[in-house]
Amino acid sequence: MLKHLGPSIQHKLWLLIKAVLTLNDFPDQWKEAYIYPIPKPKEWHYDLNNTRPITLLDTVRKAVVKLMTKRLMTIFTQHKVLQGYNFAALPHSSTFEPLRIIDNILYDVKHYDRKVWLLFQDMSKAYDRVNIFMLQKAMARLKLPSPFITFITNLFTNRTNQIFTYHGTTNPYNVLVGIDQGEVICPLLWCIYYDPLLCHIQNQPDLGYRLSHSWSTTATGPTDQSLSATISDTAFIDDTT
Repeated sequence: MLKHLGPSIQHKLWLLIKAVLTLNDFPDQWKEAYIYPIPKPKEWHYDLNNTRPITLLDTVRKAVVKLMTKRLMTIFTQHKVLQGYNFAALPHSSTFEPLRIIDNILYDVKHYDRKVWLLFQDMSKAYDRVNIFMLQKAMARLKLPSPFITFITNLFTNRTNQIFTYHGTTNPYNVLVGIDQGEVICPLLWCIYYDPLLCHIQNQPDLGYRLSHSWSTTATGPTDQSLSATISDTAFIDDTT
């Protein structure tokens, strides 16, 4: 729809986006969202846990946030801003990295007859648990510009949701906590929010499993090169080991 706008509407949309980025605030309609509780492949039984809700947001809003997200992701990738081992949200990251790390640890344990304890944690409704005030602190920790922090704060405050039901759409209600699961920047915001905890765990000297490897640079020479690393945690979004 946005790609097929005429020149006049494109210009007006450009003016609107300029105003949004200048004021770091949004039109009231952009803060109105709709929730579609998608049924899971099981009996409903009037239990919300048997649905997978998705938040439907304004398309122009998502395009503006996507623009900001791509620029922020580029900066984070080039300067390695996030230090916690959360292999999500940024380009060229996937579940391959944490799975490969765990696989190497298990191989090392079996090969050297050692012991290791693995704790797996999957946080339910992770985005709903995000506290906006603490998210501000997490962004300030990474020295993000204050206008951008205001931009994100206004994006997720003073907003309302309505829910699609069999009997029609519910009345609007105020959203007091959390960030929208349907927003494109939310995976990156979660990594920012989670990064202080992951870094704190990594910096504990008595936690983690130490991997080391030694090798020779010549075919017949003695071992003269070595590399070691201590792995305390790995994560992909809210799935943590």
